[in-house]
Amino acid sequence: MLDKAAADASYILEPAFSQQRRESLSHKATANAAYILEPTFSPQHQWSLLEKLENARHYWPIPRTDADTYFIPRDCIENLLTFEAVNDQLHRAYPGESEAWISSLTKSICLSAKRLFIILLCGGQIDSSHYIHEFIEEGITDADLPFTKYFLQKEYQTSGGNYKSVVCKKSHLTCSKKDHADCGIKALMRAGRRLDFVRRDQWIVLAPIFRPALDNTTPEMNINTIMPFIKDNEHDITLKKEGGYGEVWQVVIHPAHQRFSQVQHAKEAKIAIKRQYSTNASKFQVERDMLTTLAKKNHPHLIRLLTTYKFRNRYHFMFLWADSNLVDYWESRRLPERTPQVYLWVLEQMIGITSALSTIHNYKSSALRNQEPKVKYKEYSTAGSLQQEEVNNRFPALEEEADYGRHGDLKGQNILWFDGPNGGTLQISDLGTGRFHGLESRSNVNPNTISGSPTYSPPEVVLNKFVSRKYDIWSLGCVYSEFITWLIEGPEGIQNFADARLLYTDPNWADDKFFVLVNNIESGATLRPRVLDWFSRLRSNKRCSPMLSELLTLIQQRMLSIDSNNRISSEELLEQLEHIRIRANDVAYAI
Repeated sequence: MLDKAAADASYILEPAFSQQRRESLSHKATANAAYILEPTFSPQHQWSLLEKLENARHYWPIPRTDADTYFIPRDCIENLLTFEAVNDQLHRAYPGESEAWISSLTKSICLSAKRLFIILLCGGQIDSSHYIHEFIEEGITDADLPFTKYFLQKEYQTSGGNYKSVVCKKSHLTCSKKDHADCGIKALMRAGRRLDFVRRDQWIVLAPIFRPALDNTTPEMNINTIMPFIKDNEHDITLKKEGGYGEVWQVVIHPAHQRFSQVQHAKEAKIAIKRQYSTNASKFQVERDMLTTLAKKNHPHLIRLLTTYKFRNRYHFMFLWADSNLVDYWESRRLPERTPQVYLWVLEQMIGITSALSTIHNYKSSALRNQEPKVKYKEYSTAGSLQQEEVNNRFPALEEEADYGRHGDLKGQNILWFDGPNGGTLQISDLGTGRFHGLESRSNVNPNTISGSPTYSPPEVVLNKFVSRKYDIWSLGCVYSEFITWLIEGPEGIQNFADARLLYTDPNWADDKFFVLVNNIESGATLRPRVLDWFSRLRSNKRCSPMLSELLTLIQQRMLSIDSNNRISSEELLEQLEHIRIRANDVAYAI
C-alpha cells in the first residue's frame, strides 16, 4: 500500500537493491520526488536490519540508466548499525560460531567496517554478510573504500575462476608496480564471481559529505559517485539558469551530508551549484582561491563560497541558494511604498554593496595577473560615429591594476536577494566572471542561453583603453540608477528607462548602453543624452526626495564619468554614501 506524502516534504524512496527484493515492497518514484512507502508486512512484523536499511535509502533524482542512484544517508548508517543489530545479523550469518567470536567480529565491524558490512548485506542478489570475517581478518575497513579495479598483464587463476583484473583498496592508486596480480583484495579473489557486485554496489554507502572550503583544495569525485541530493534541478530546463560562462541550478542536500553552518539547522539545505563550462584548471584555481579568501571576510553583502568539487571532469562551486536576484526582485514588486523604512533600506543596501565591492577591489594576488588578456580592435564608421569592434573580446588591465580583484560583470542579475529581517539582504555574486572569462567572450555559447547584455559595460571597453577597478564603478552606477528608478517609478520605470536609452546605430542594430561614441571630442564618448534627461525626470518626480536627488548627482558626476580616471573609487564612494546615511536621519531629507 502506498501513501503519498505532502508535495513540499522530503521523501524516502522504497525500491530494493535487487529484483528479487523488489517483490516484497511496492515502490514509486518521480523525477524530483520520492514517497514514503508502507511495507507489505503485518503490524506485528519485526523488521530485520536488511529491511531497515532498504527503507532508509534515498533517491538521487537524476535520469540515469546505467545504475541505481540510491544512497543510504550517513546518519542512518550510524543509527541502524548498532552493536545489537550487527550482532543479531552475524548470528544469522554464522549460526555455528561461538558468542565470543561473533562478539569480537561485531566490535570490529562497528569500529571500522559498517559500510563494508552494508555492501555485503544489501548488495547483489542474496545476503553475503557471511563473507565479512574474511575482509576483517585481511585488515580491510571502510577506510579502504572505494575499491578500484585494475587490469592485469596476464590472466590469473583462482578457485573462483580465471581473472584478467583485480579489485584493490583505495590506497592502491599510488601503487607503482607494473603487474598488480598480488595487489588485489584476497577476500574478493577467494570468493570469485560471487562478490562481483561489491565494486558495483559500494556507491550506495559512499555519498560524499560536503564541508566548508577551509583551504585551497578541491576534492575530485569518482565518476560513479551518487550525490546526496534529495532534490536536483540540473536536468530541469525550466529551472536551471544558463549564462555565458556556466550554469546554475538548485539542489537540496540531505542534512547528514553537509556541514555548512549557514544551513546546518535549516529544514532544507538549499544550495546553488555553479558549474563552469571551461575545464581550464588554472582559471578555476585562481577564481576558487579568490572566492575562498573573500569568504573568510564573512562580508554580509558578498556571496560566500561554501565549497568546490570536481565531478566528471567539470568544476563546481557551491553557494547558498538565494530567494531572487535584484532584477527579479524589482519585477516582482510594484511601486514601493514611500516610507522611511523602504527608502533607507535601499540606501543601506547600496552602502553594503559598495562595501562588498571595496572588499573585492582590495583583494590582491599575483595570480590574477596571469588571467589578464590581450585585446585587439578593428575600427569602422557608421552614421558619422566612430565604432570599434572587439576582435577577441578580452580586456587587458592597467599594469598597476593587474594584481587586484575586479568583478567585471556587475548587473542586477549578479546581485542576489536573500529574504530576512528588515527587508532582507543583497549580495554580490558571480565574482570573477568578467575577470577570468572576458565580459563578452561567448563566441562558442548559444546566444539564446545568455542572460544579460553589455548594457552596463563602460566606454573604455570600446575605446581601446585599458580597464581598471573603475570598470566596476561605471557598472555599479548603472545599477544604482535603475535602483532609484524602481524606487520612484516601479518596475515599469526600469523598462521605460531602457527604452529611452535605445540607440539605433543602423536599421538592424540597437543598444541600451549608458554612453554613446562620438568622433569629434577628445574623450571619444559622452554620457547618452537620454540618460541625463531621465535623471532630470526622476528629480522632478514628487517621490524623489533630497536624498535620492543627491544620490543621482553622485551617480552622474562621480560614477558615470567617461574618463575612468575621474571616476570615484569604491572606498571614496563608500565614504560618500556613509555621509548621506548620516543626513538621512532627517526624515524630511530621506523621503
